Amino acid sequence: KYNNYYKPVNKEDDQNDNSNNNNNNNNNDNKENEKNKSKEIVLKITSQSRETIGEISALCGVPTSASVKAIEPSVIKKLQVPLILNLVRVEPQLGLRFYTYIGVKMASVFKGITAVNISPNKEKNNDNKDENNDGKIISPEERRFRQRFFLIPRKEILIKTINCSIGKKGAVKGTLYVTQQYLCFYASIFGQKMKDMFLLDTISIIATKGTNLIVKTKKKKHKFLLNSSEECETIRELLVSLIPKENNSNVTLVQNNQFFDHDFEFDNISNNRLSPSDWQKLLDENVTRITYSKNDVILKEGMSYRILLHIDRGTCRIEKKINNKVILINKSSEEDILGEINFFLGGPATASVVADTEVEVIMIEYDYLRSLFRTYPDVVIRFYHHLAVVMAHRIAISEAAIYSHR
Repeated sequence: KYNNYYKPVNKEDDQNDNSNNNNNNNNNDNKENEKNKSKEIVLKITSQSRETIGEISALCGVPTSASVKAIEPSVIKKLQVPLILNLVRVEPQLGLRFYTYIGVKMASVFKGITAVNISPNKEKNNDNKDENNDGKIISPEERRFRQRFFLIPRKEILIKTINCSIGKKGAVKGTLYVTQQYLCFYASIFGQKMKDMFLLDTISIIATKGTNLIVKTKKKKHKFLLNSSEECETIRELLVSLIPKENNSNVTLVQNNQFFDHDFEFDNISNNRLSPSDWQKLLDENVTRITYSKNDVILKEGMSYRILLHIDRGTCRIEKKINNKVILINKSSEEDILGEINFFLGGPATASVVADTEVEVIMIEYDYLRSLFRTYPDVVIRFYHHLAVVMAHRIAISEAAIYSHR
């Protein structure tokens, strides 16, 4: 059906490419190759099977980590990534099959990576105090803020931290940070990070209604759900007090207004990323939140699961039984995802996950996503695309770590 979109590469073209490459300086070629980012997925066609190459670089938009050369006459077809993304939007069934295939392949690759003690792309979360560049003792809370918003000047003082959520029913939990000049928001759910920051002197509207807080500038507008109406009023008063006096008269304060009938989205959410309303559809009442006590077994080695877990709070141990001894392989903490390999591949778990502290997780079941596809196919497709990107990043980071030790 889509053959006219493919770009066949024949042997004659390949020979012409080789002759042109031989005329170029090898060192320049190597430098250029290192910078090259794949914008297509290559489909290798043989008499026995069809195999894709380049999906990690293509999905993540990162430089290719290795070269691929033909060792015998080969026929390939190049699938442009923008074309693929457009096709899966207009043909949801095709999108579901495509991302399931990609997910299974990436899960197989990730399962085979032996550097299991490497934790890619993780914030360290220890409770010991640390020092900043000026030798000042900072709390774990402030250190986490500095890691998440590293562009904010060090001289900014963190005044208040508030737990909040976004979405119509508060589907995504996050944190508000108030400094002398900034209001910052951060949230992470199943590997997707959402963050934004406002300069206080650019705020034009601060609106409150019950536990809802809306902050608006000329370019941005966000609605946050706080824990109580008292906390909402406290934050409103704090923001007003921090806004410079010359700008204070330009700020409109709104209470109990129809302004709240609209649900605001993040302005920087792209077509292929999940918005807060998407997460609301995914994380409705059918999604389970579970709290585990210390040393509770969350996933048991050898048992079969097809679930995804997001650690909302706490730390877990990843343990494996080797020669009748339980070996600590790794640790996972807040914002980490568990179970993605078995989610795609099925079969028994290759390691156990044990709560190292009290742990709260959000669980999504494989069968639940399949049933949700009938109602919200576009949301499920974006979720599968998101999972593929998350796994691609983890594979790329893990492979880089392995090669750096060789």
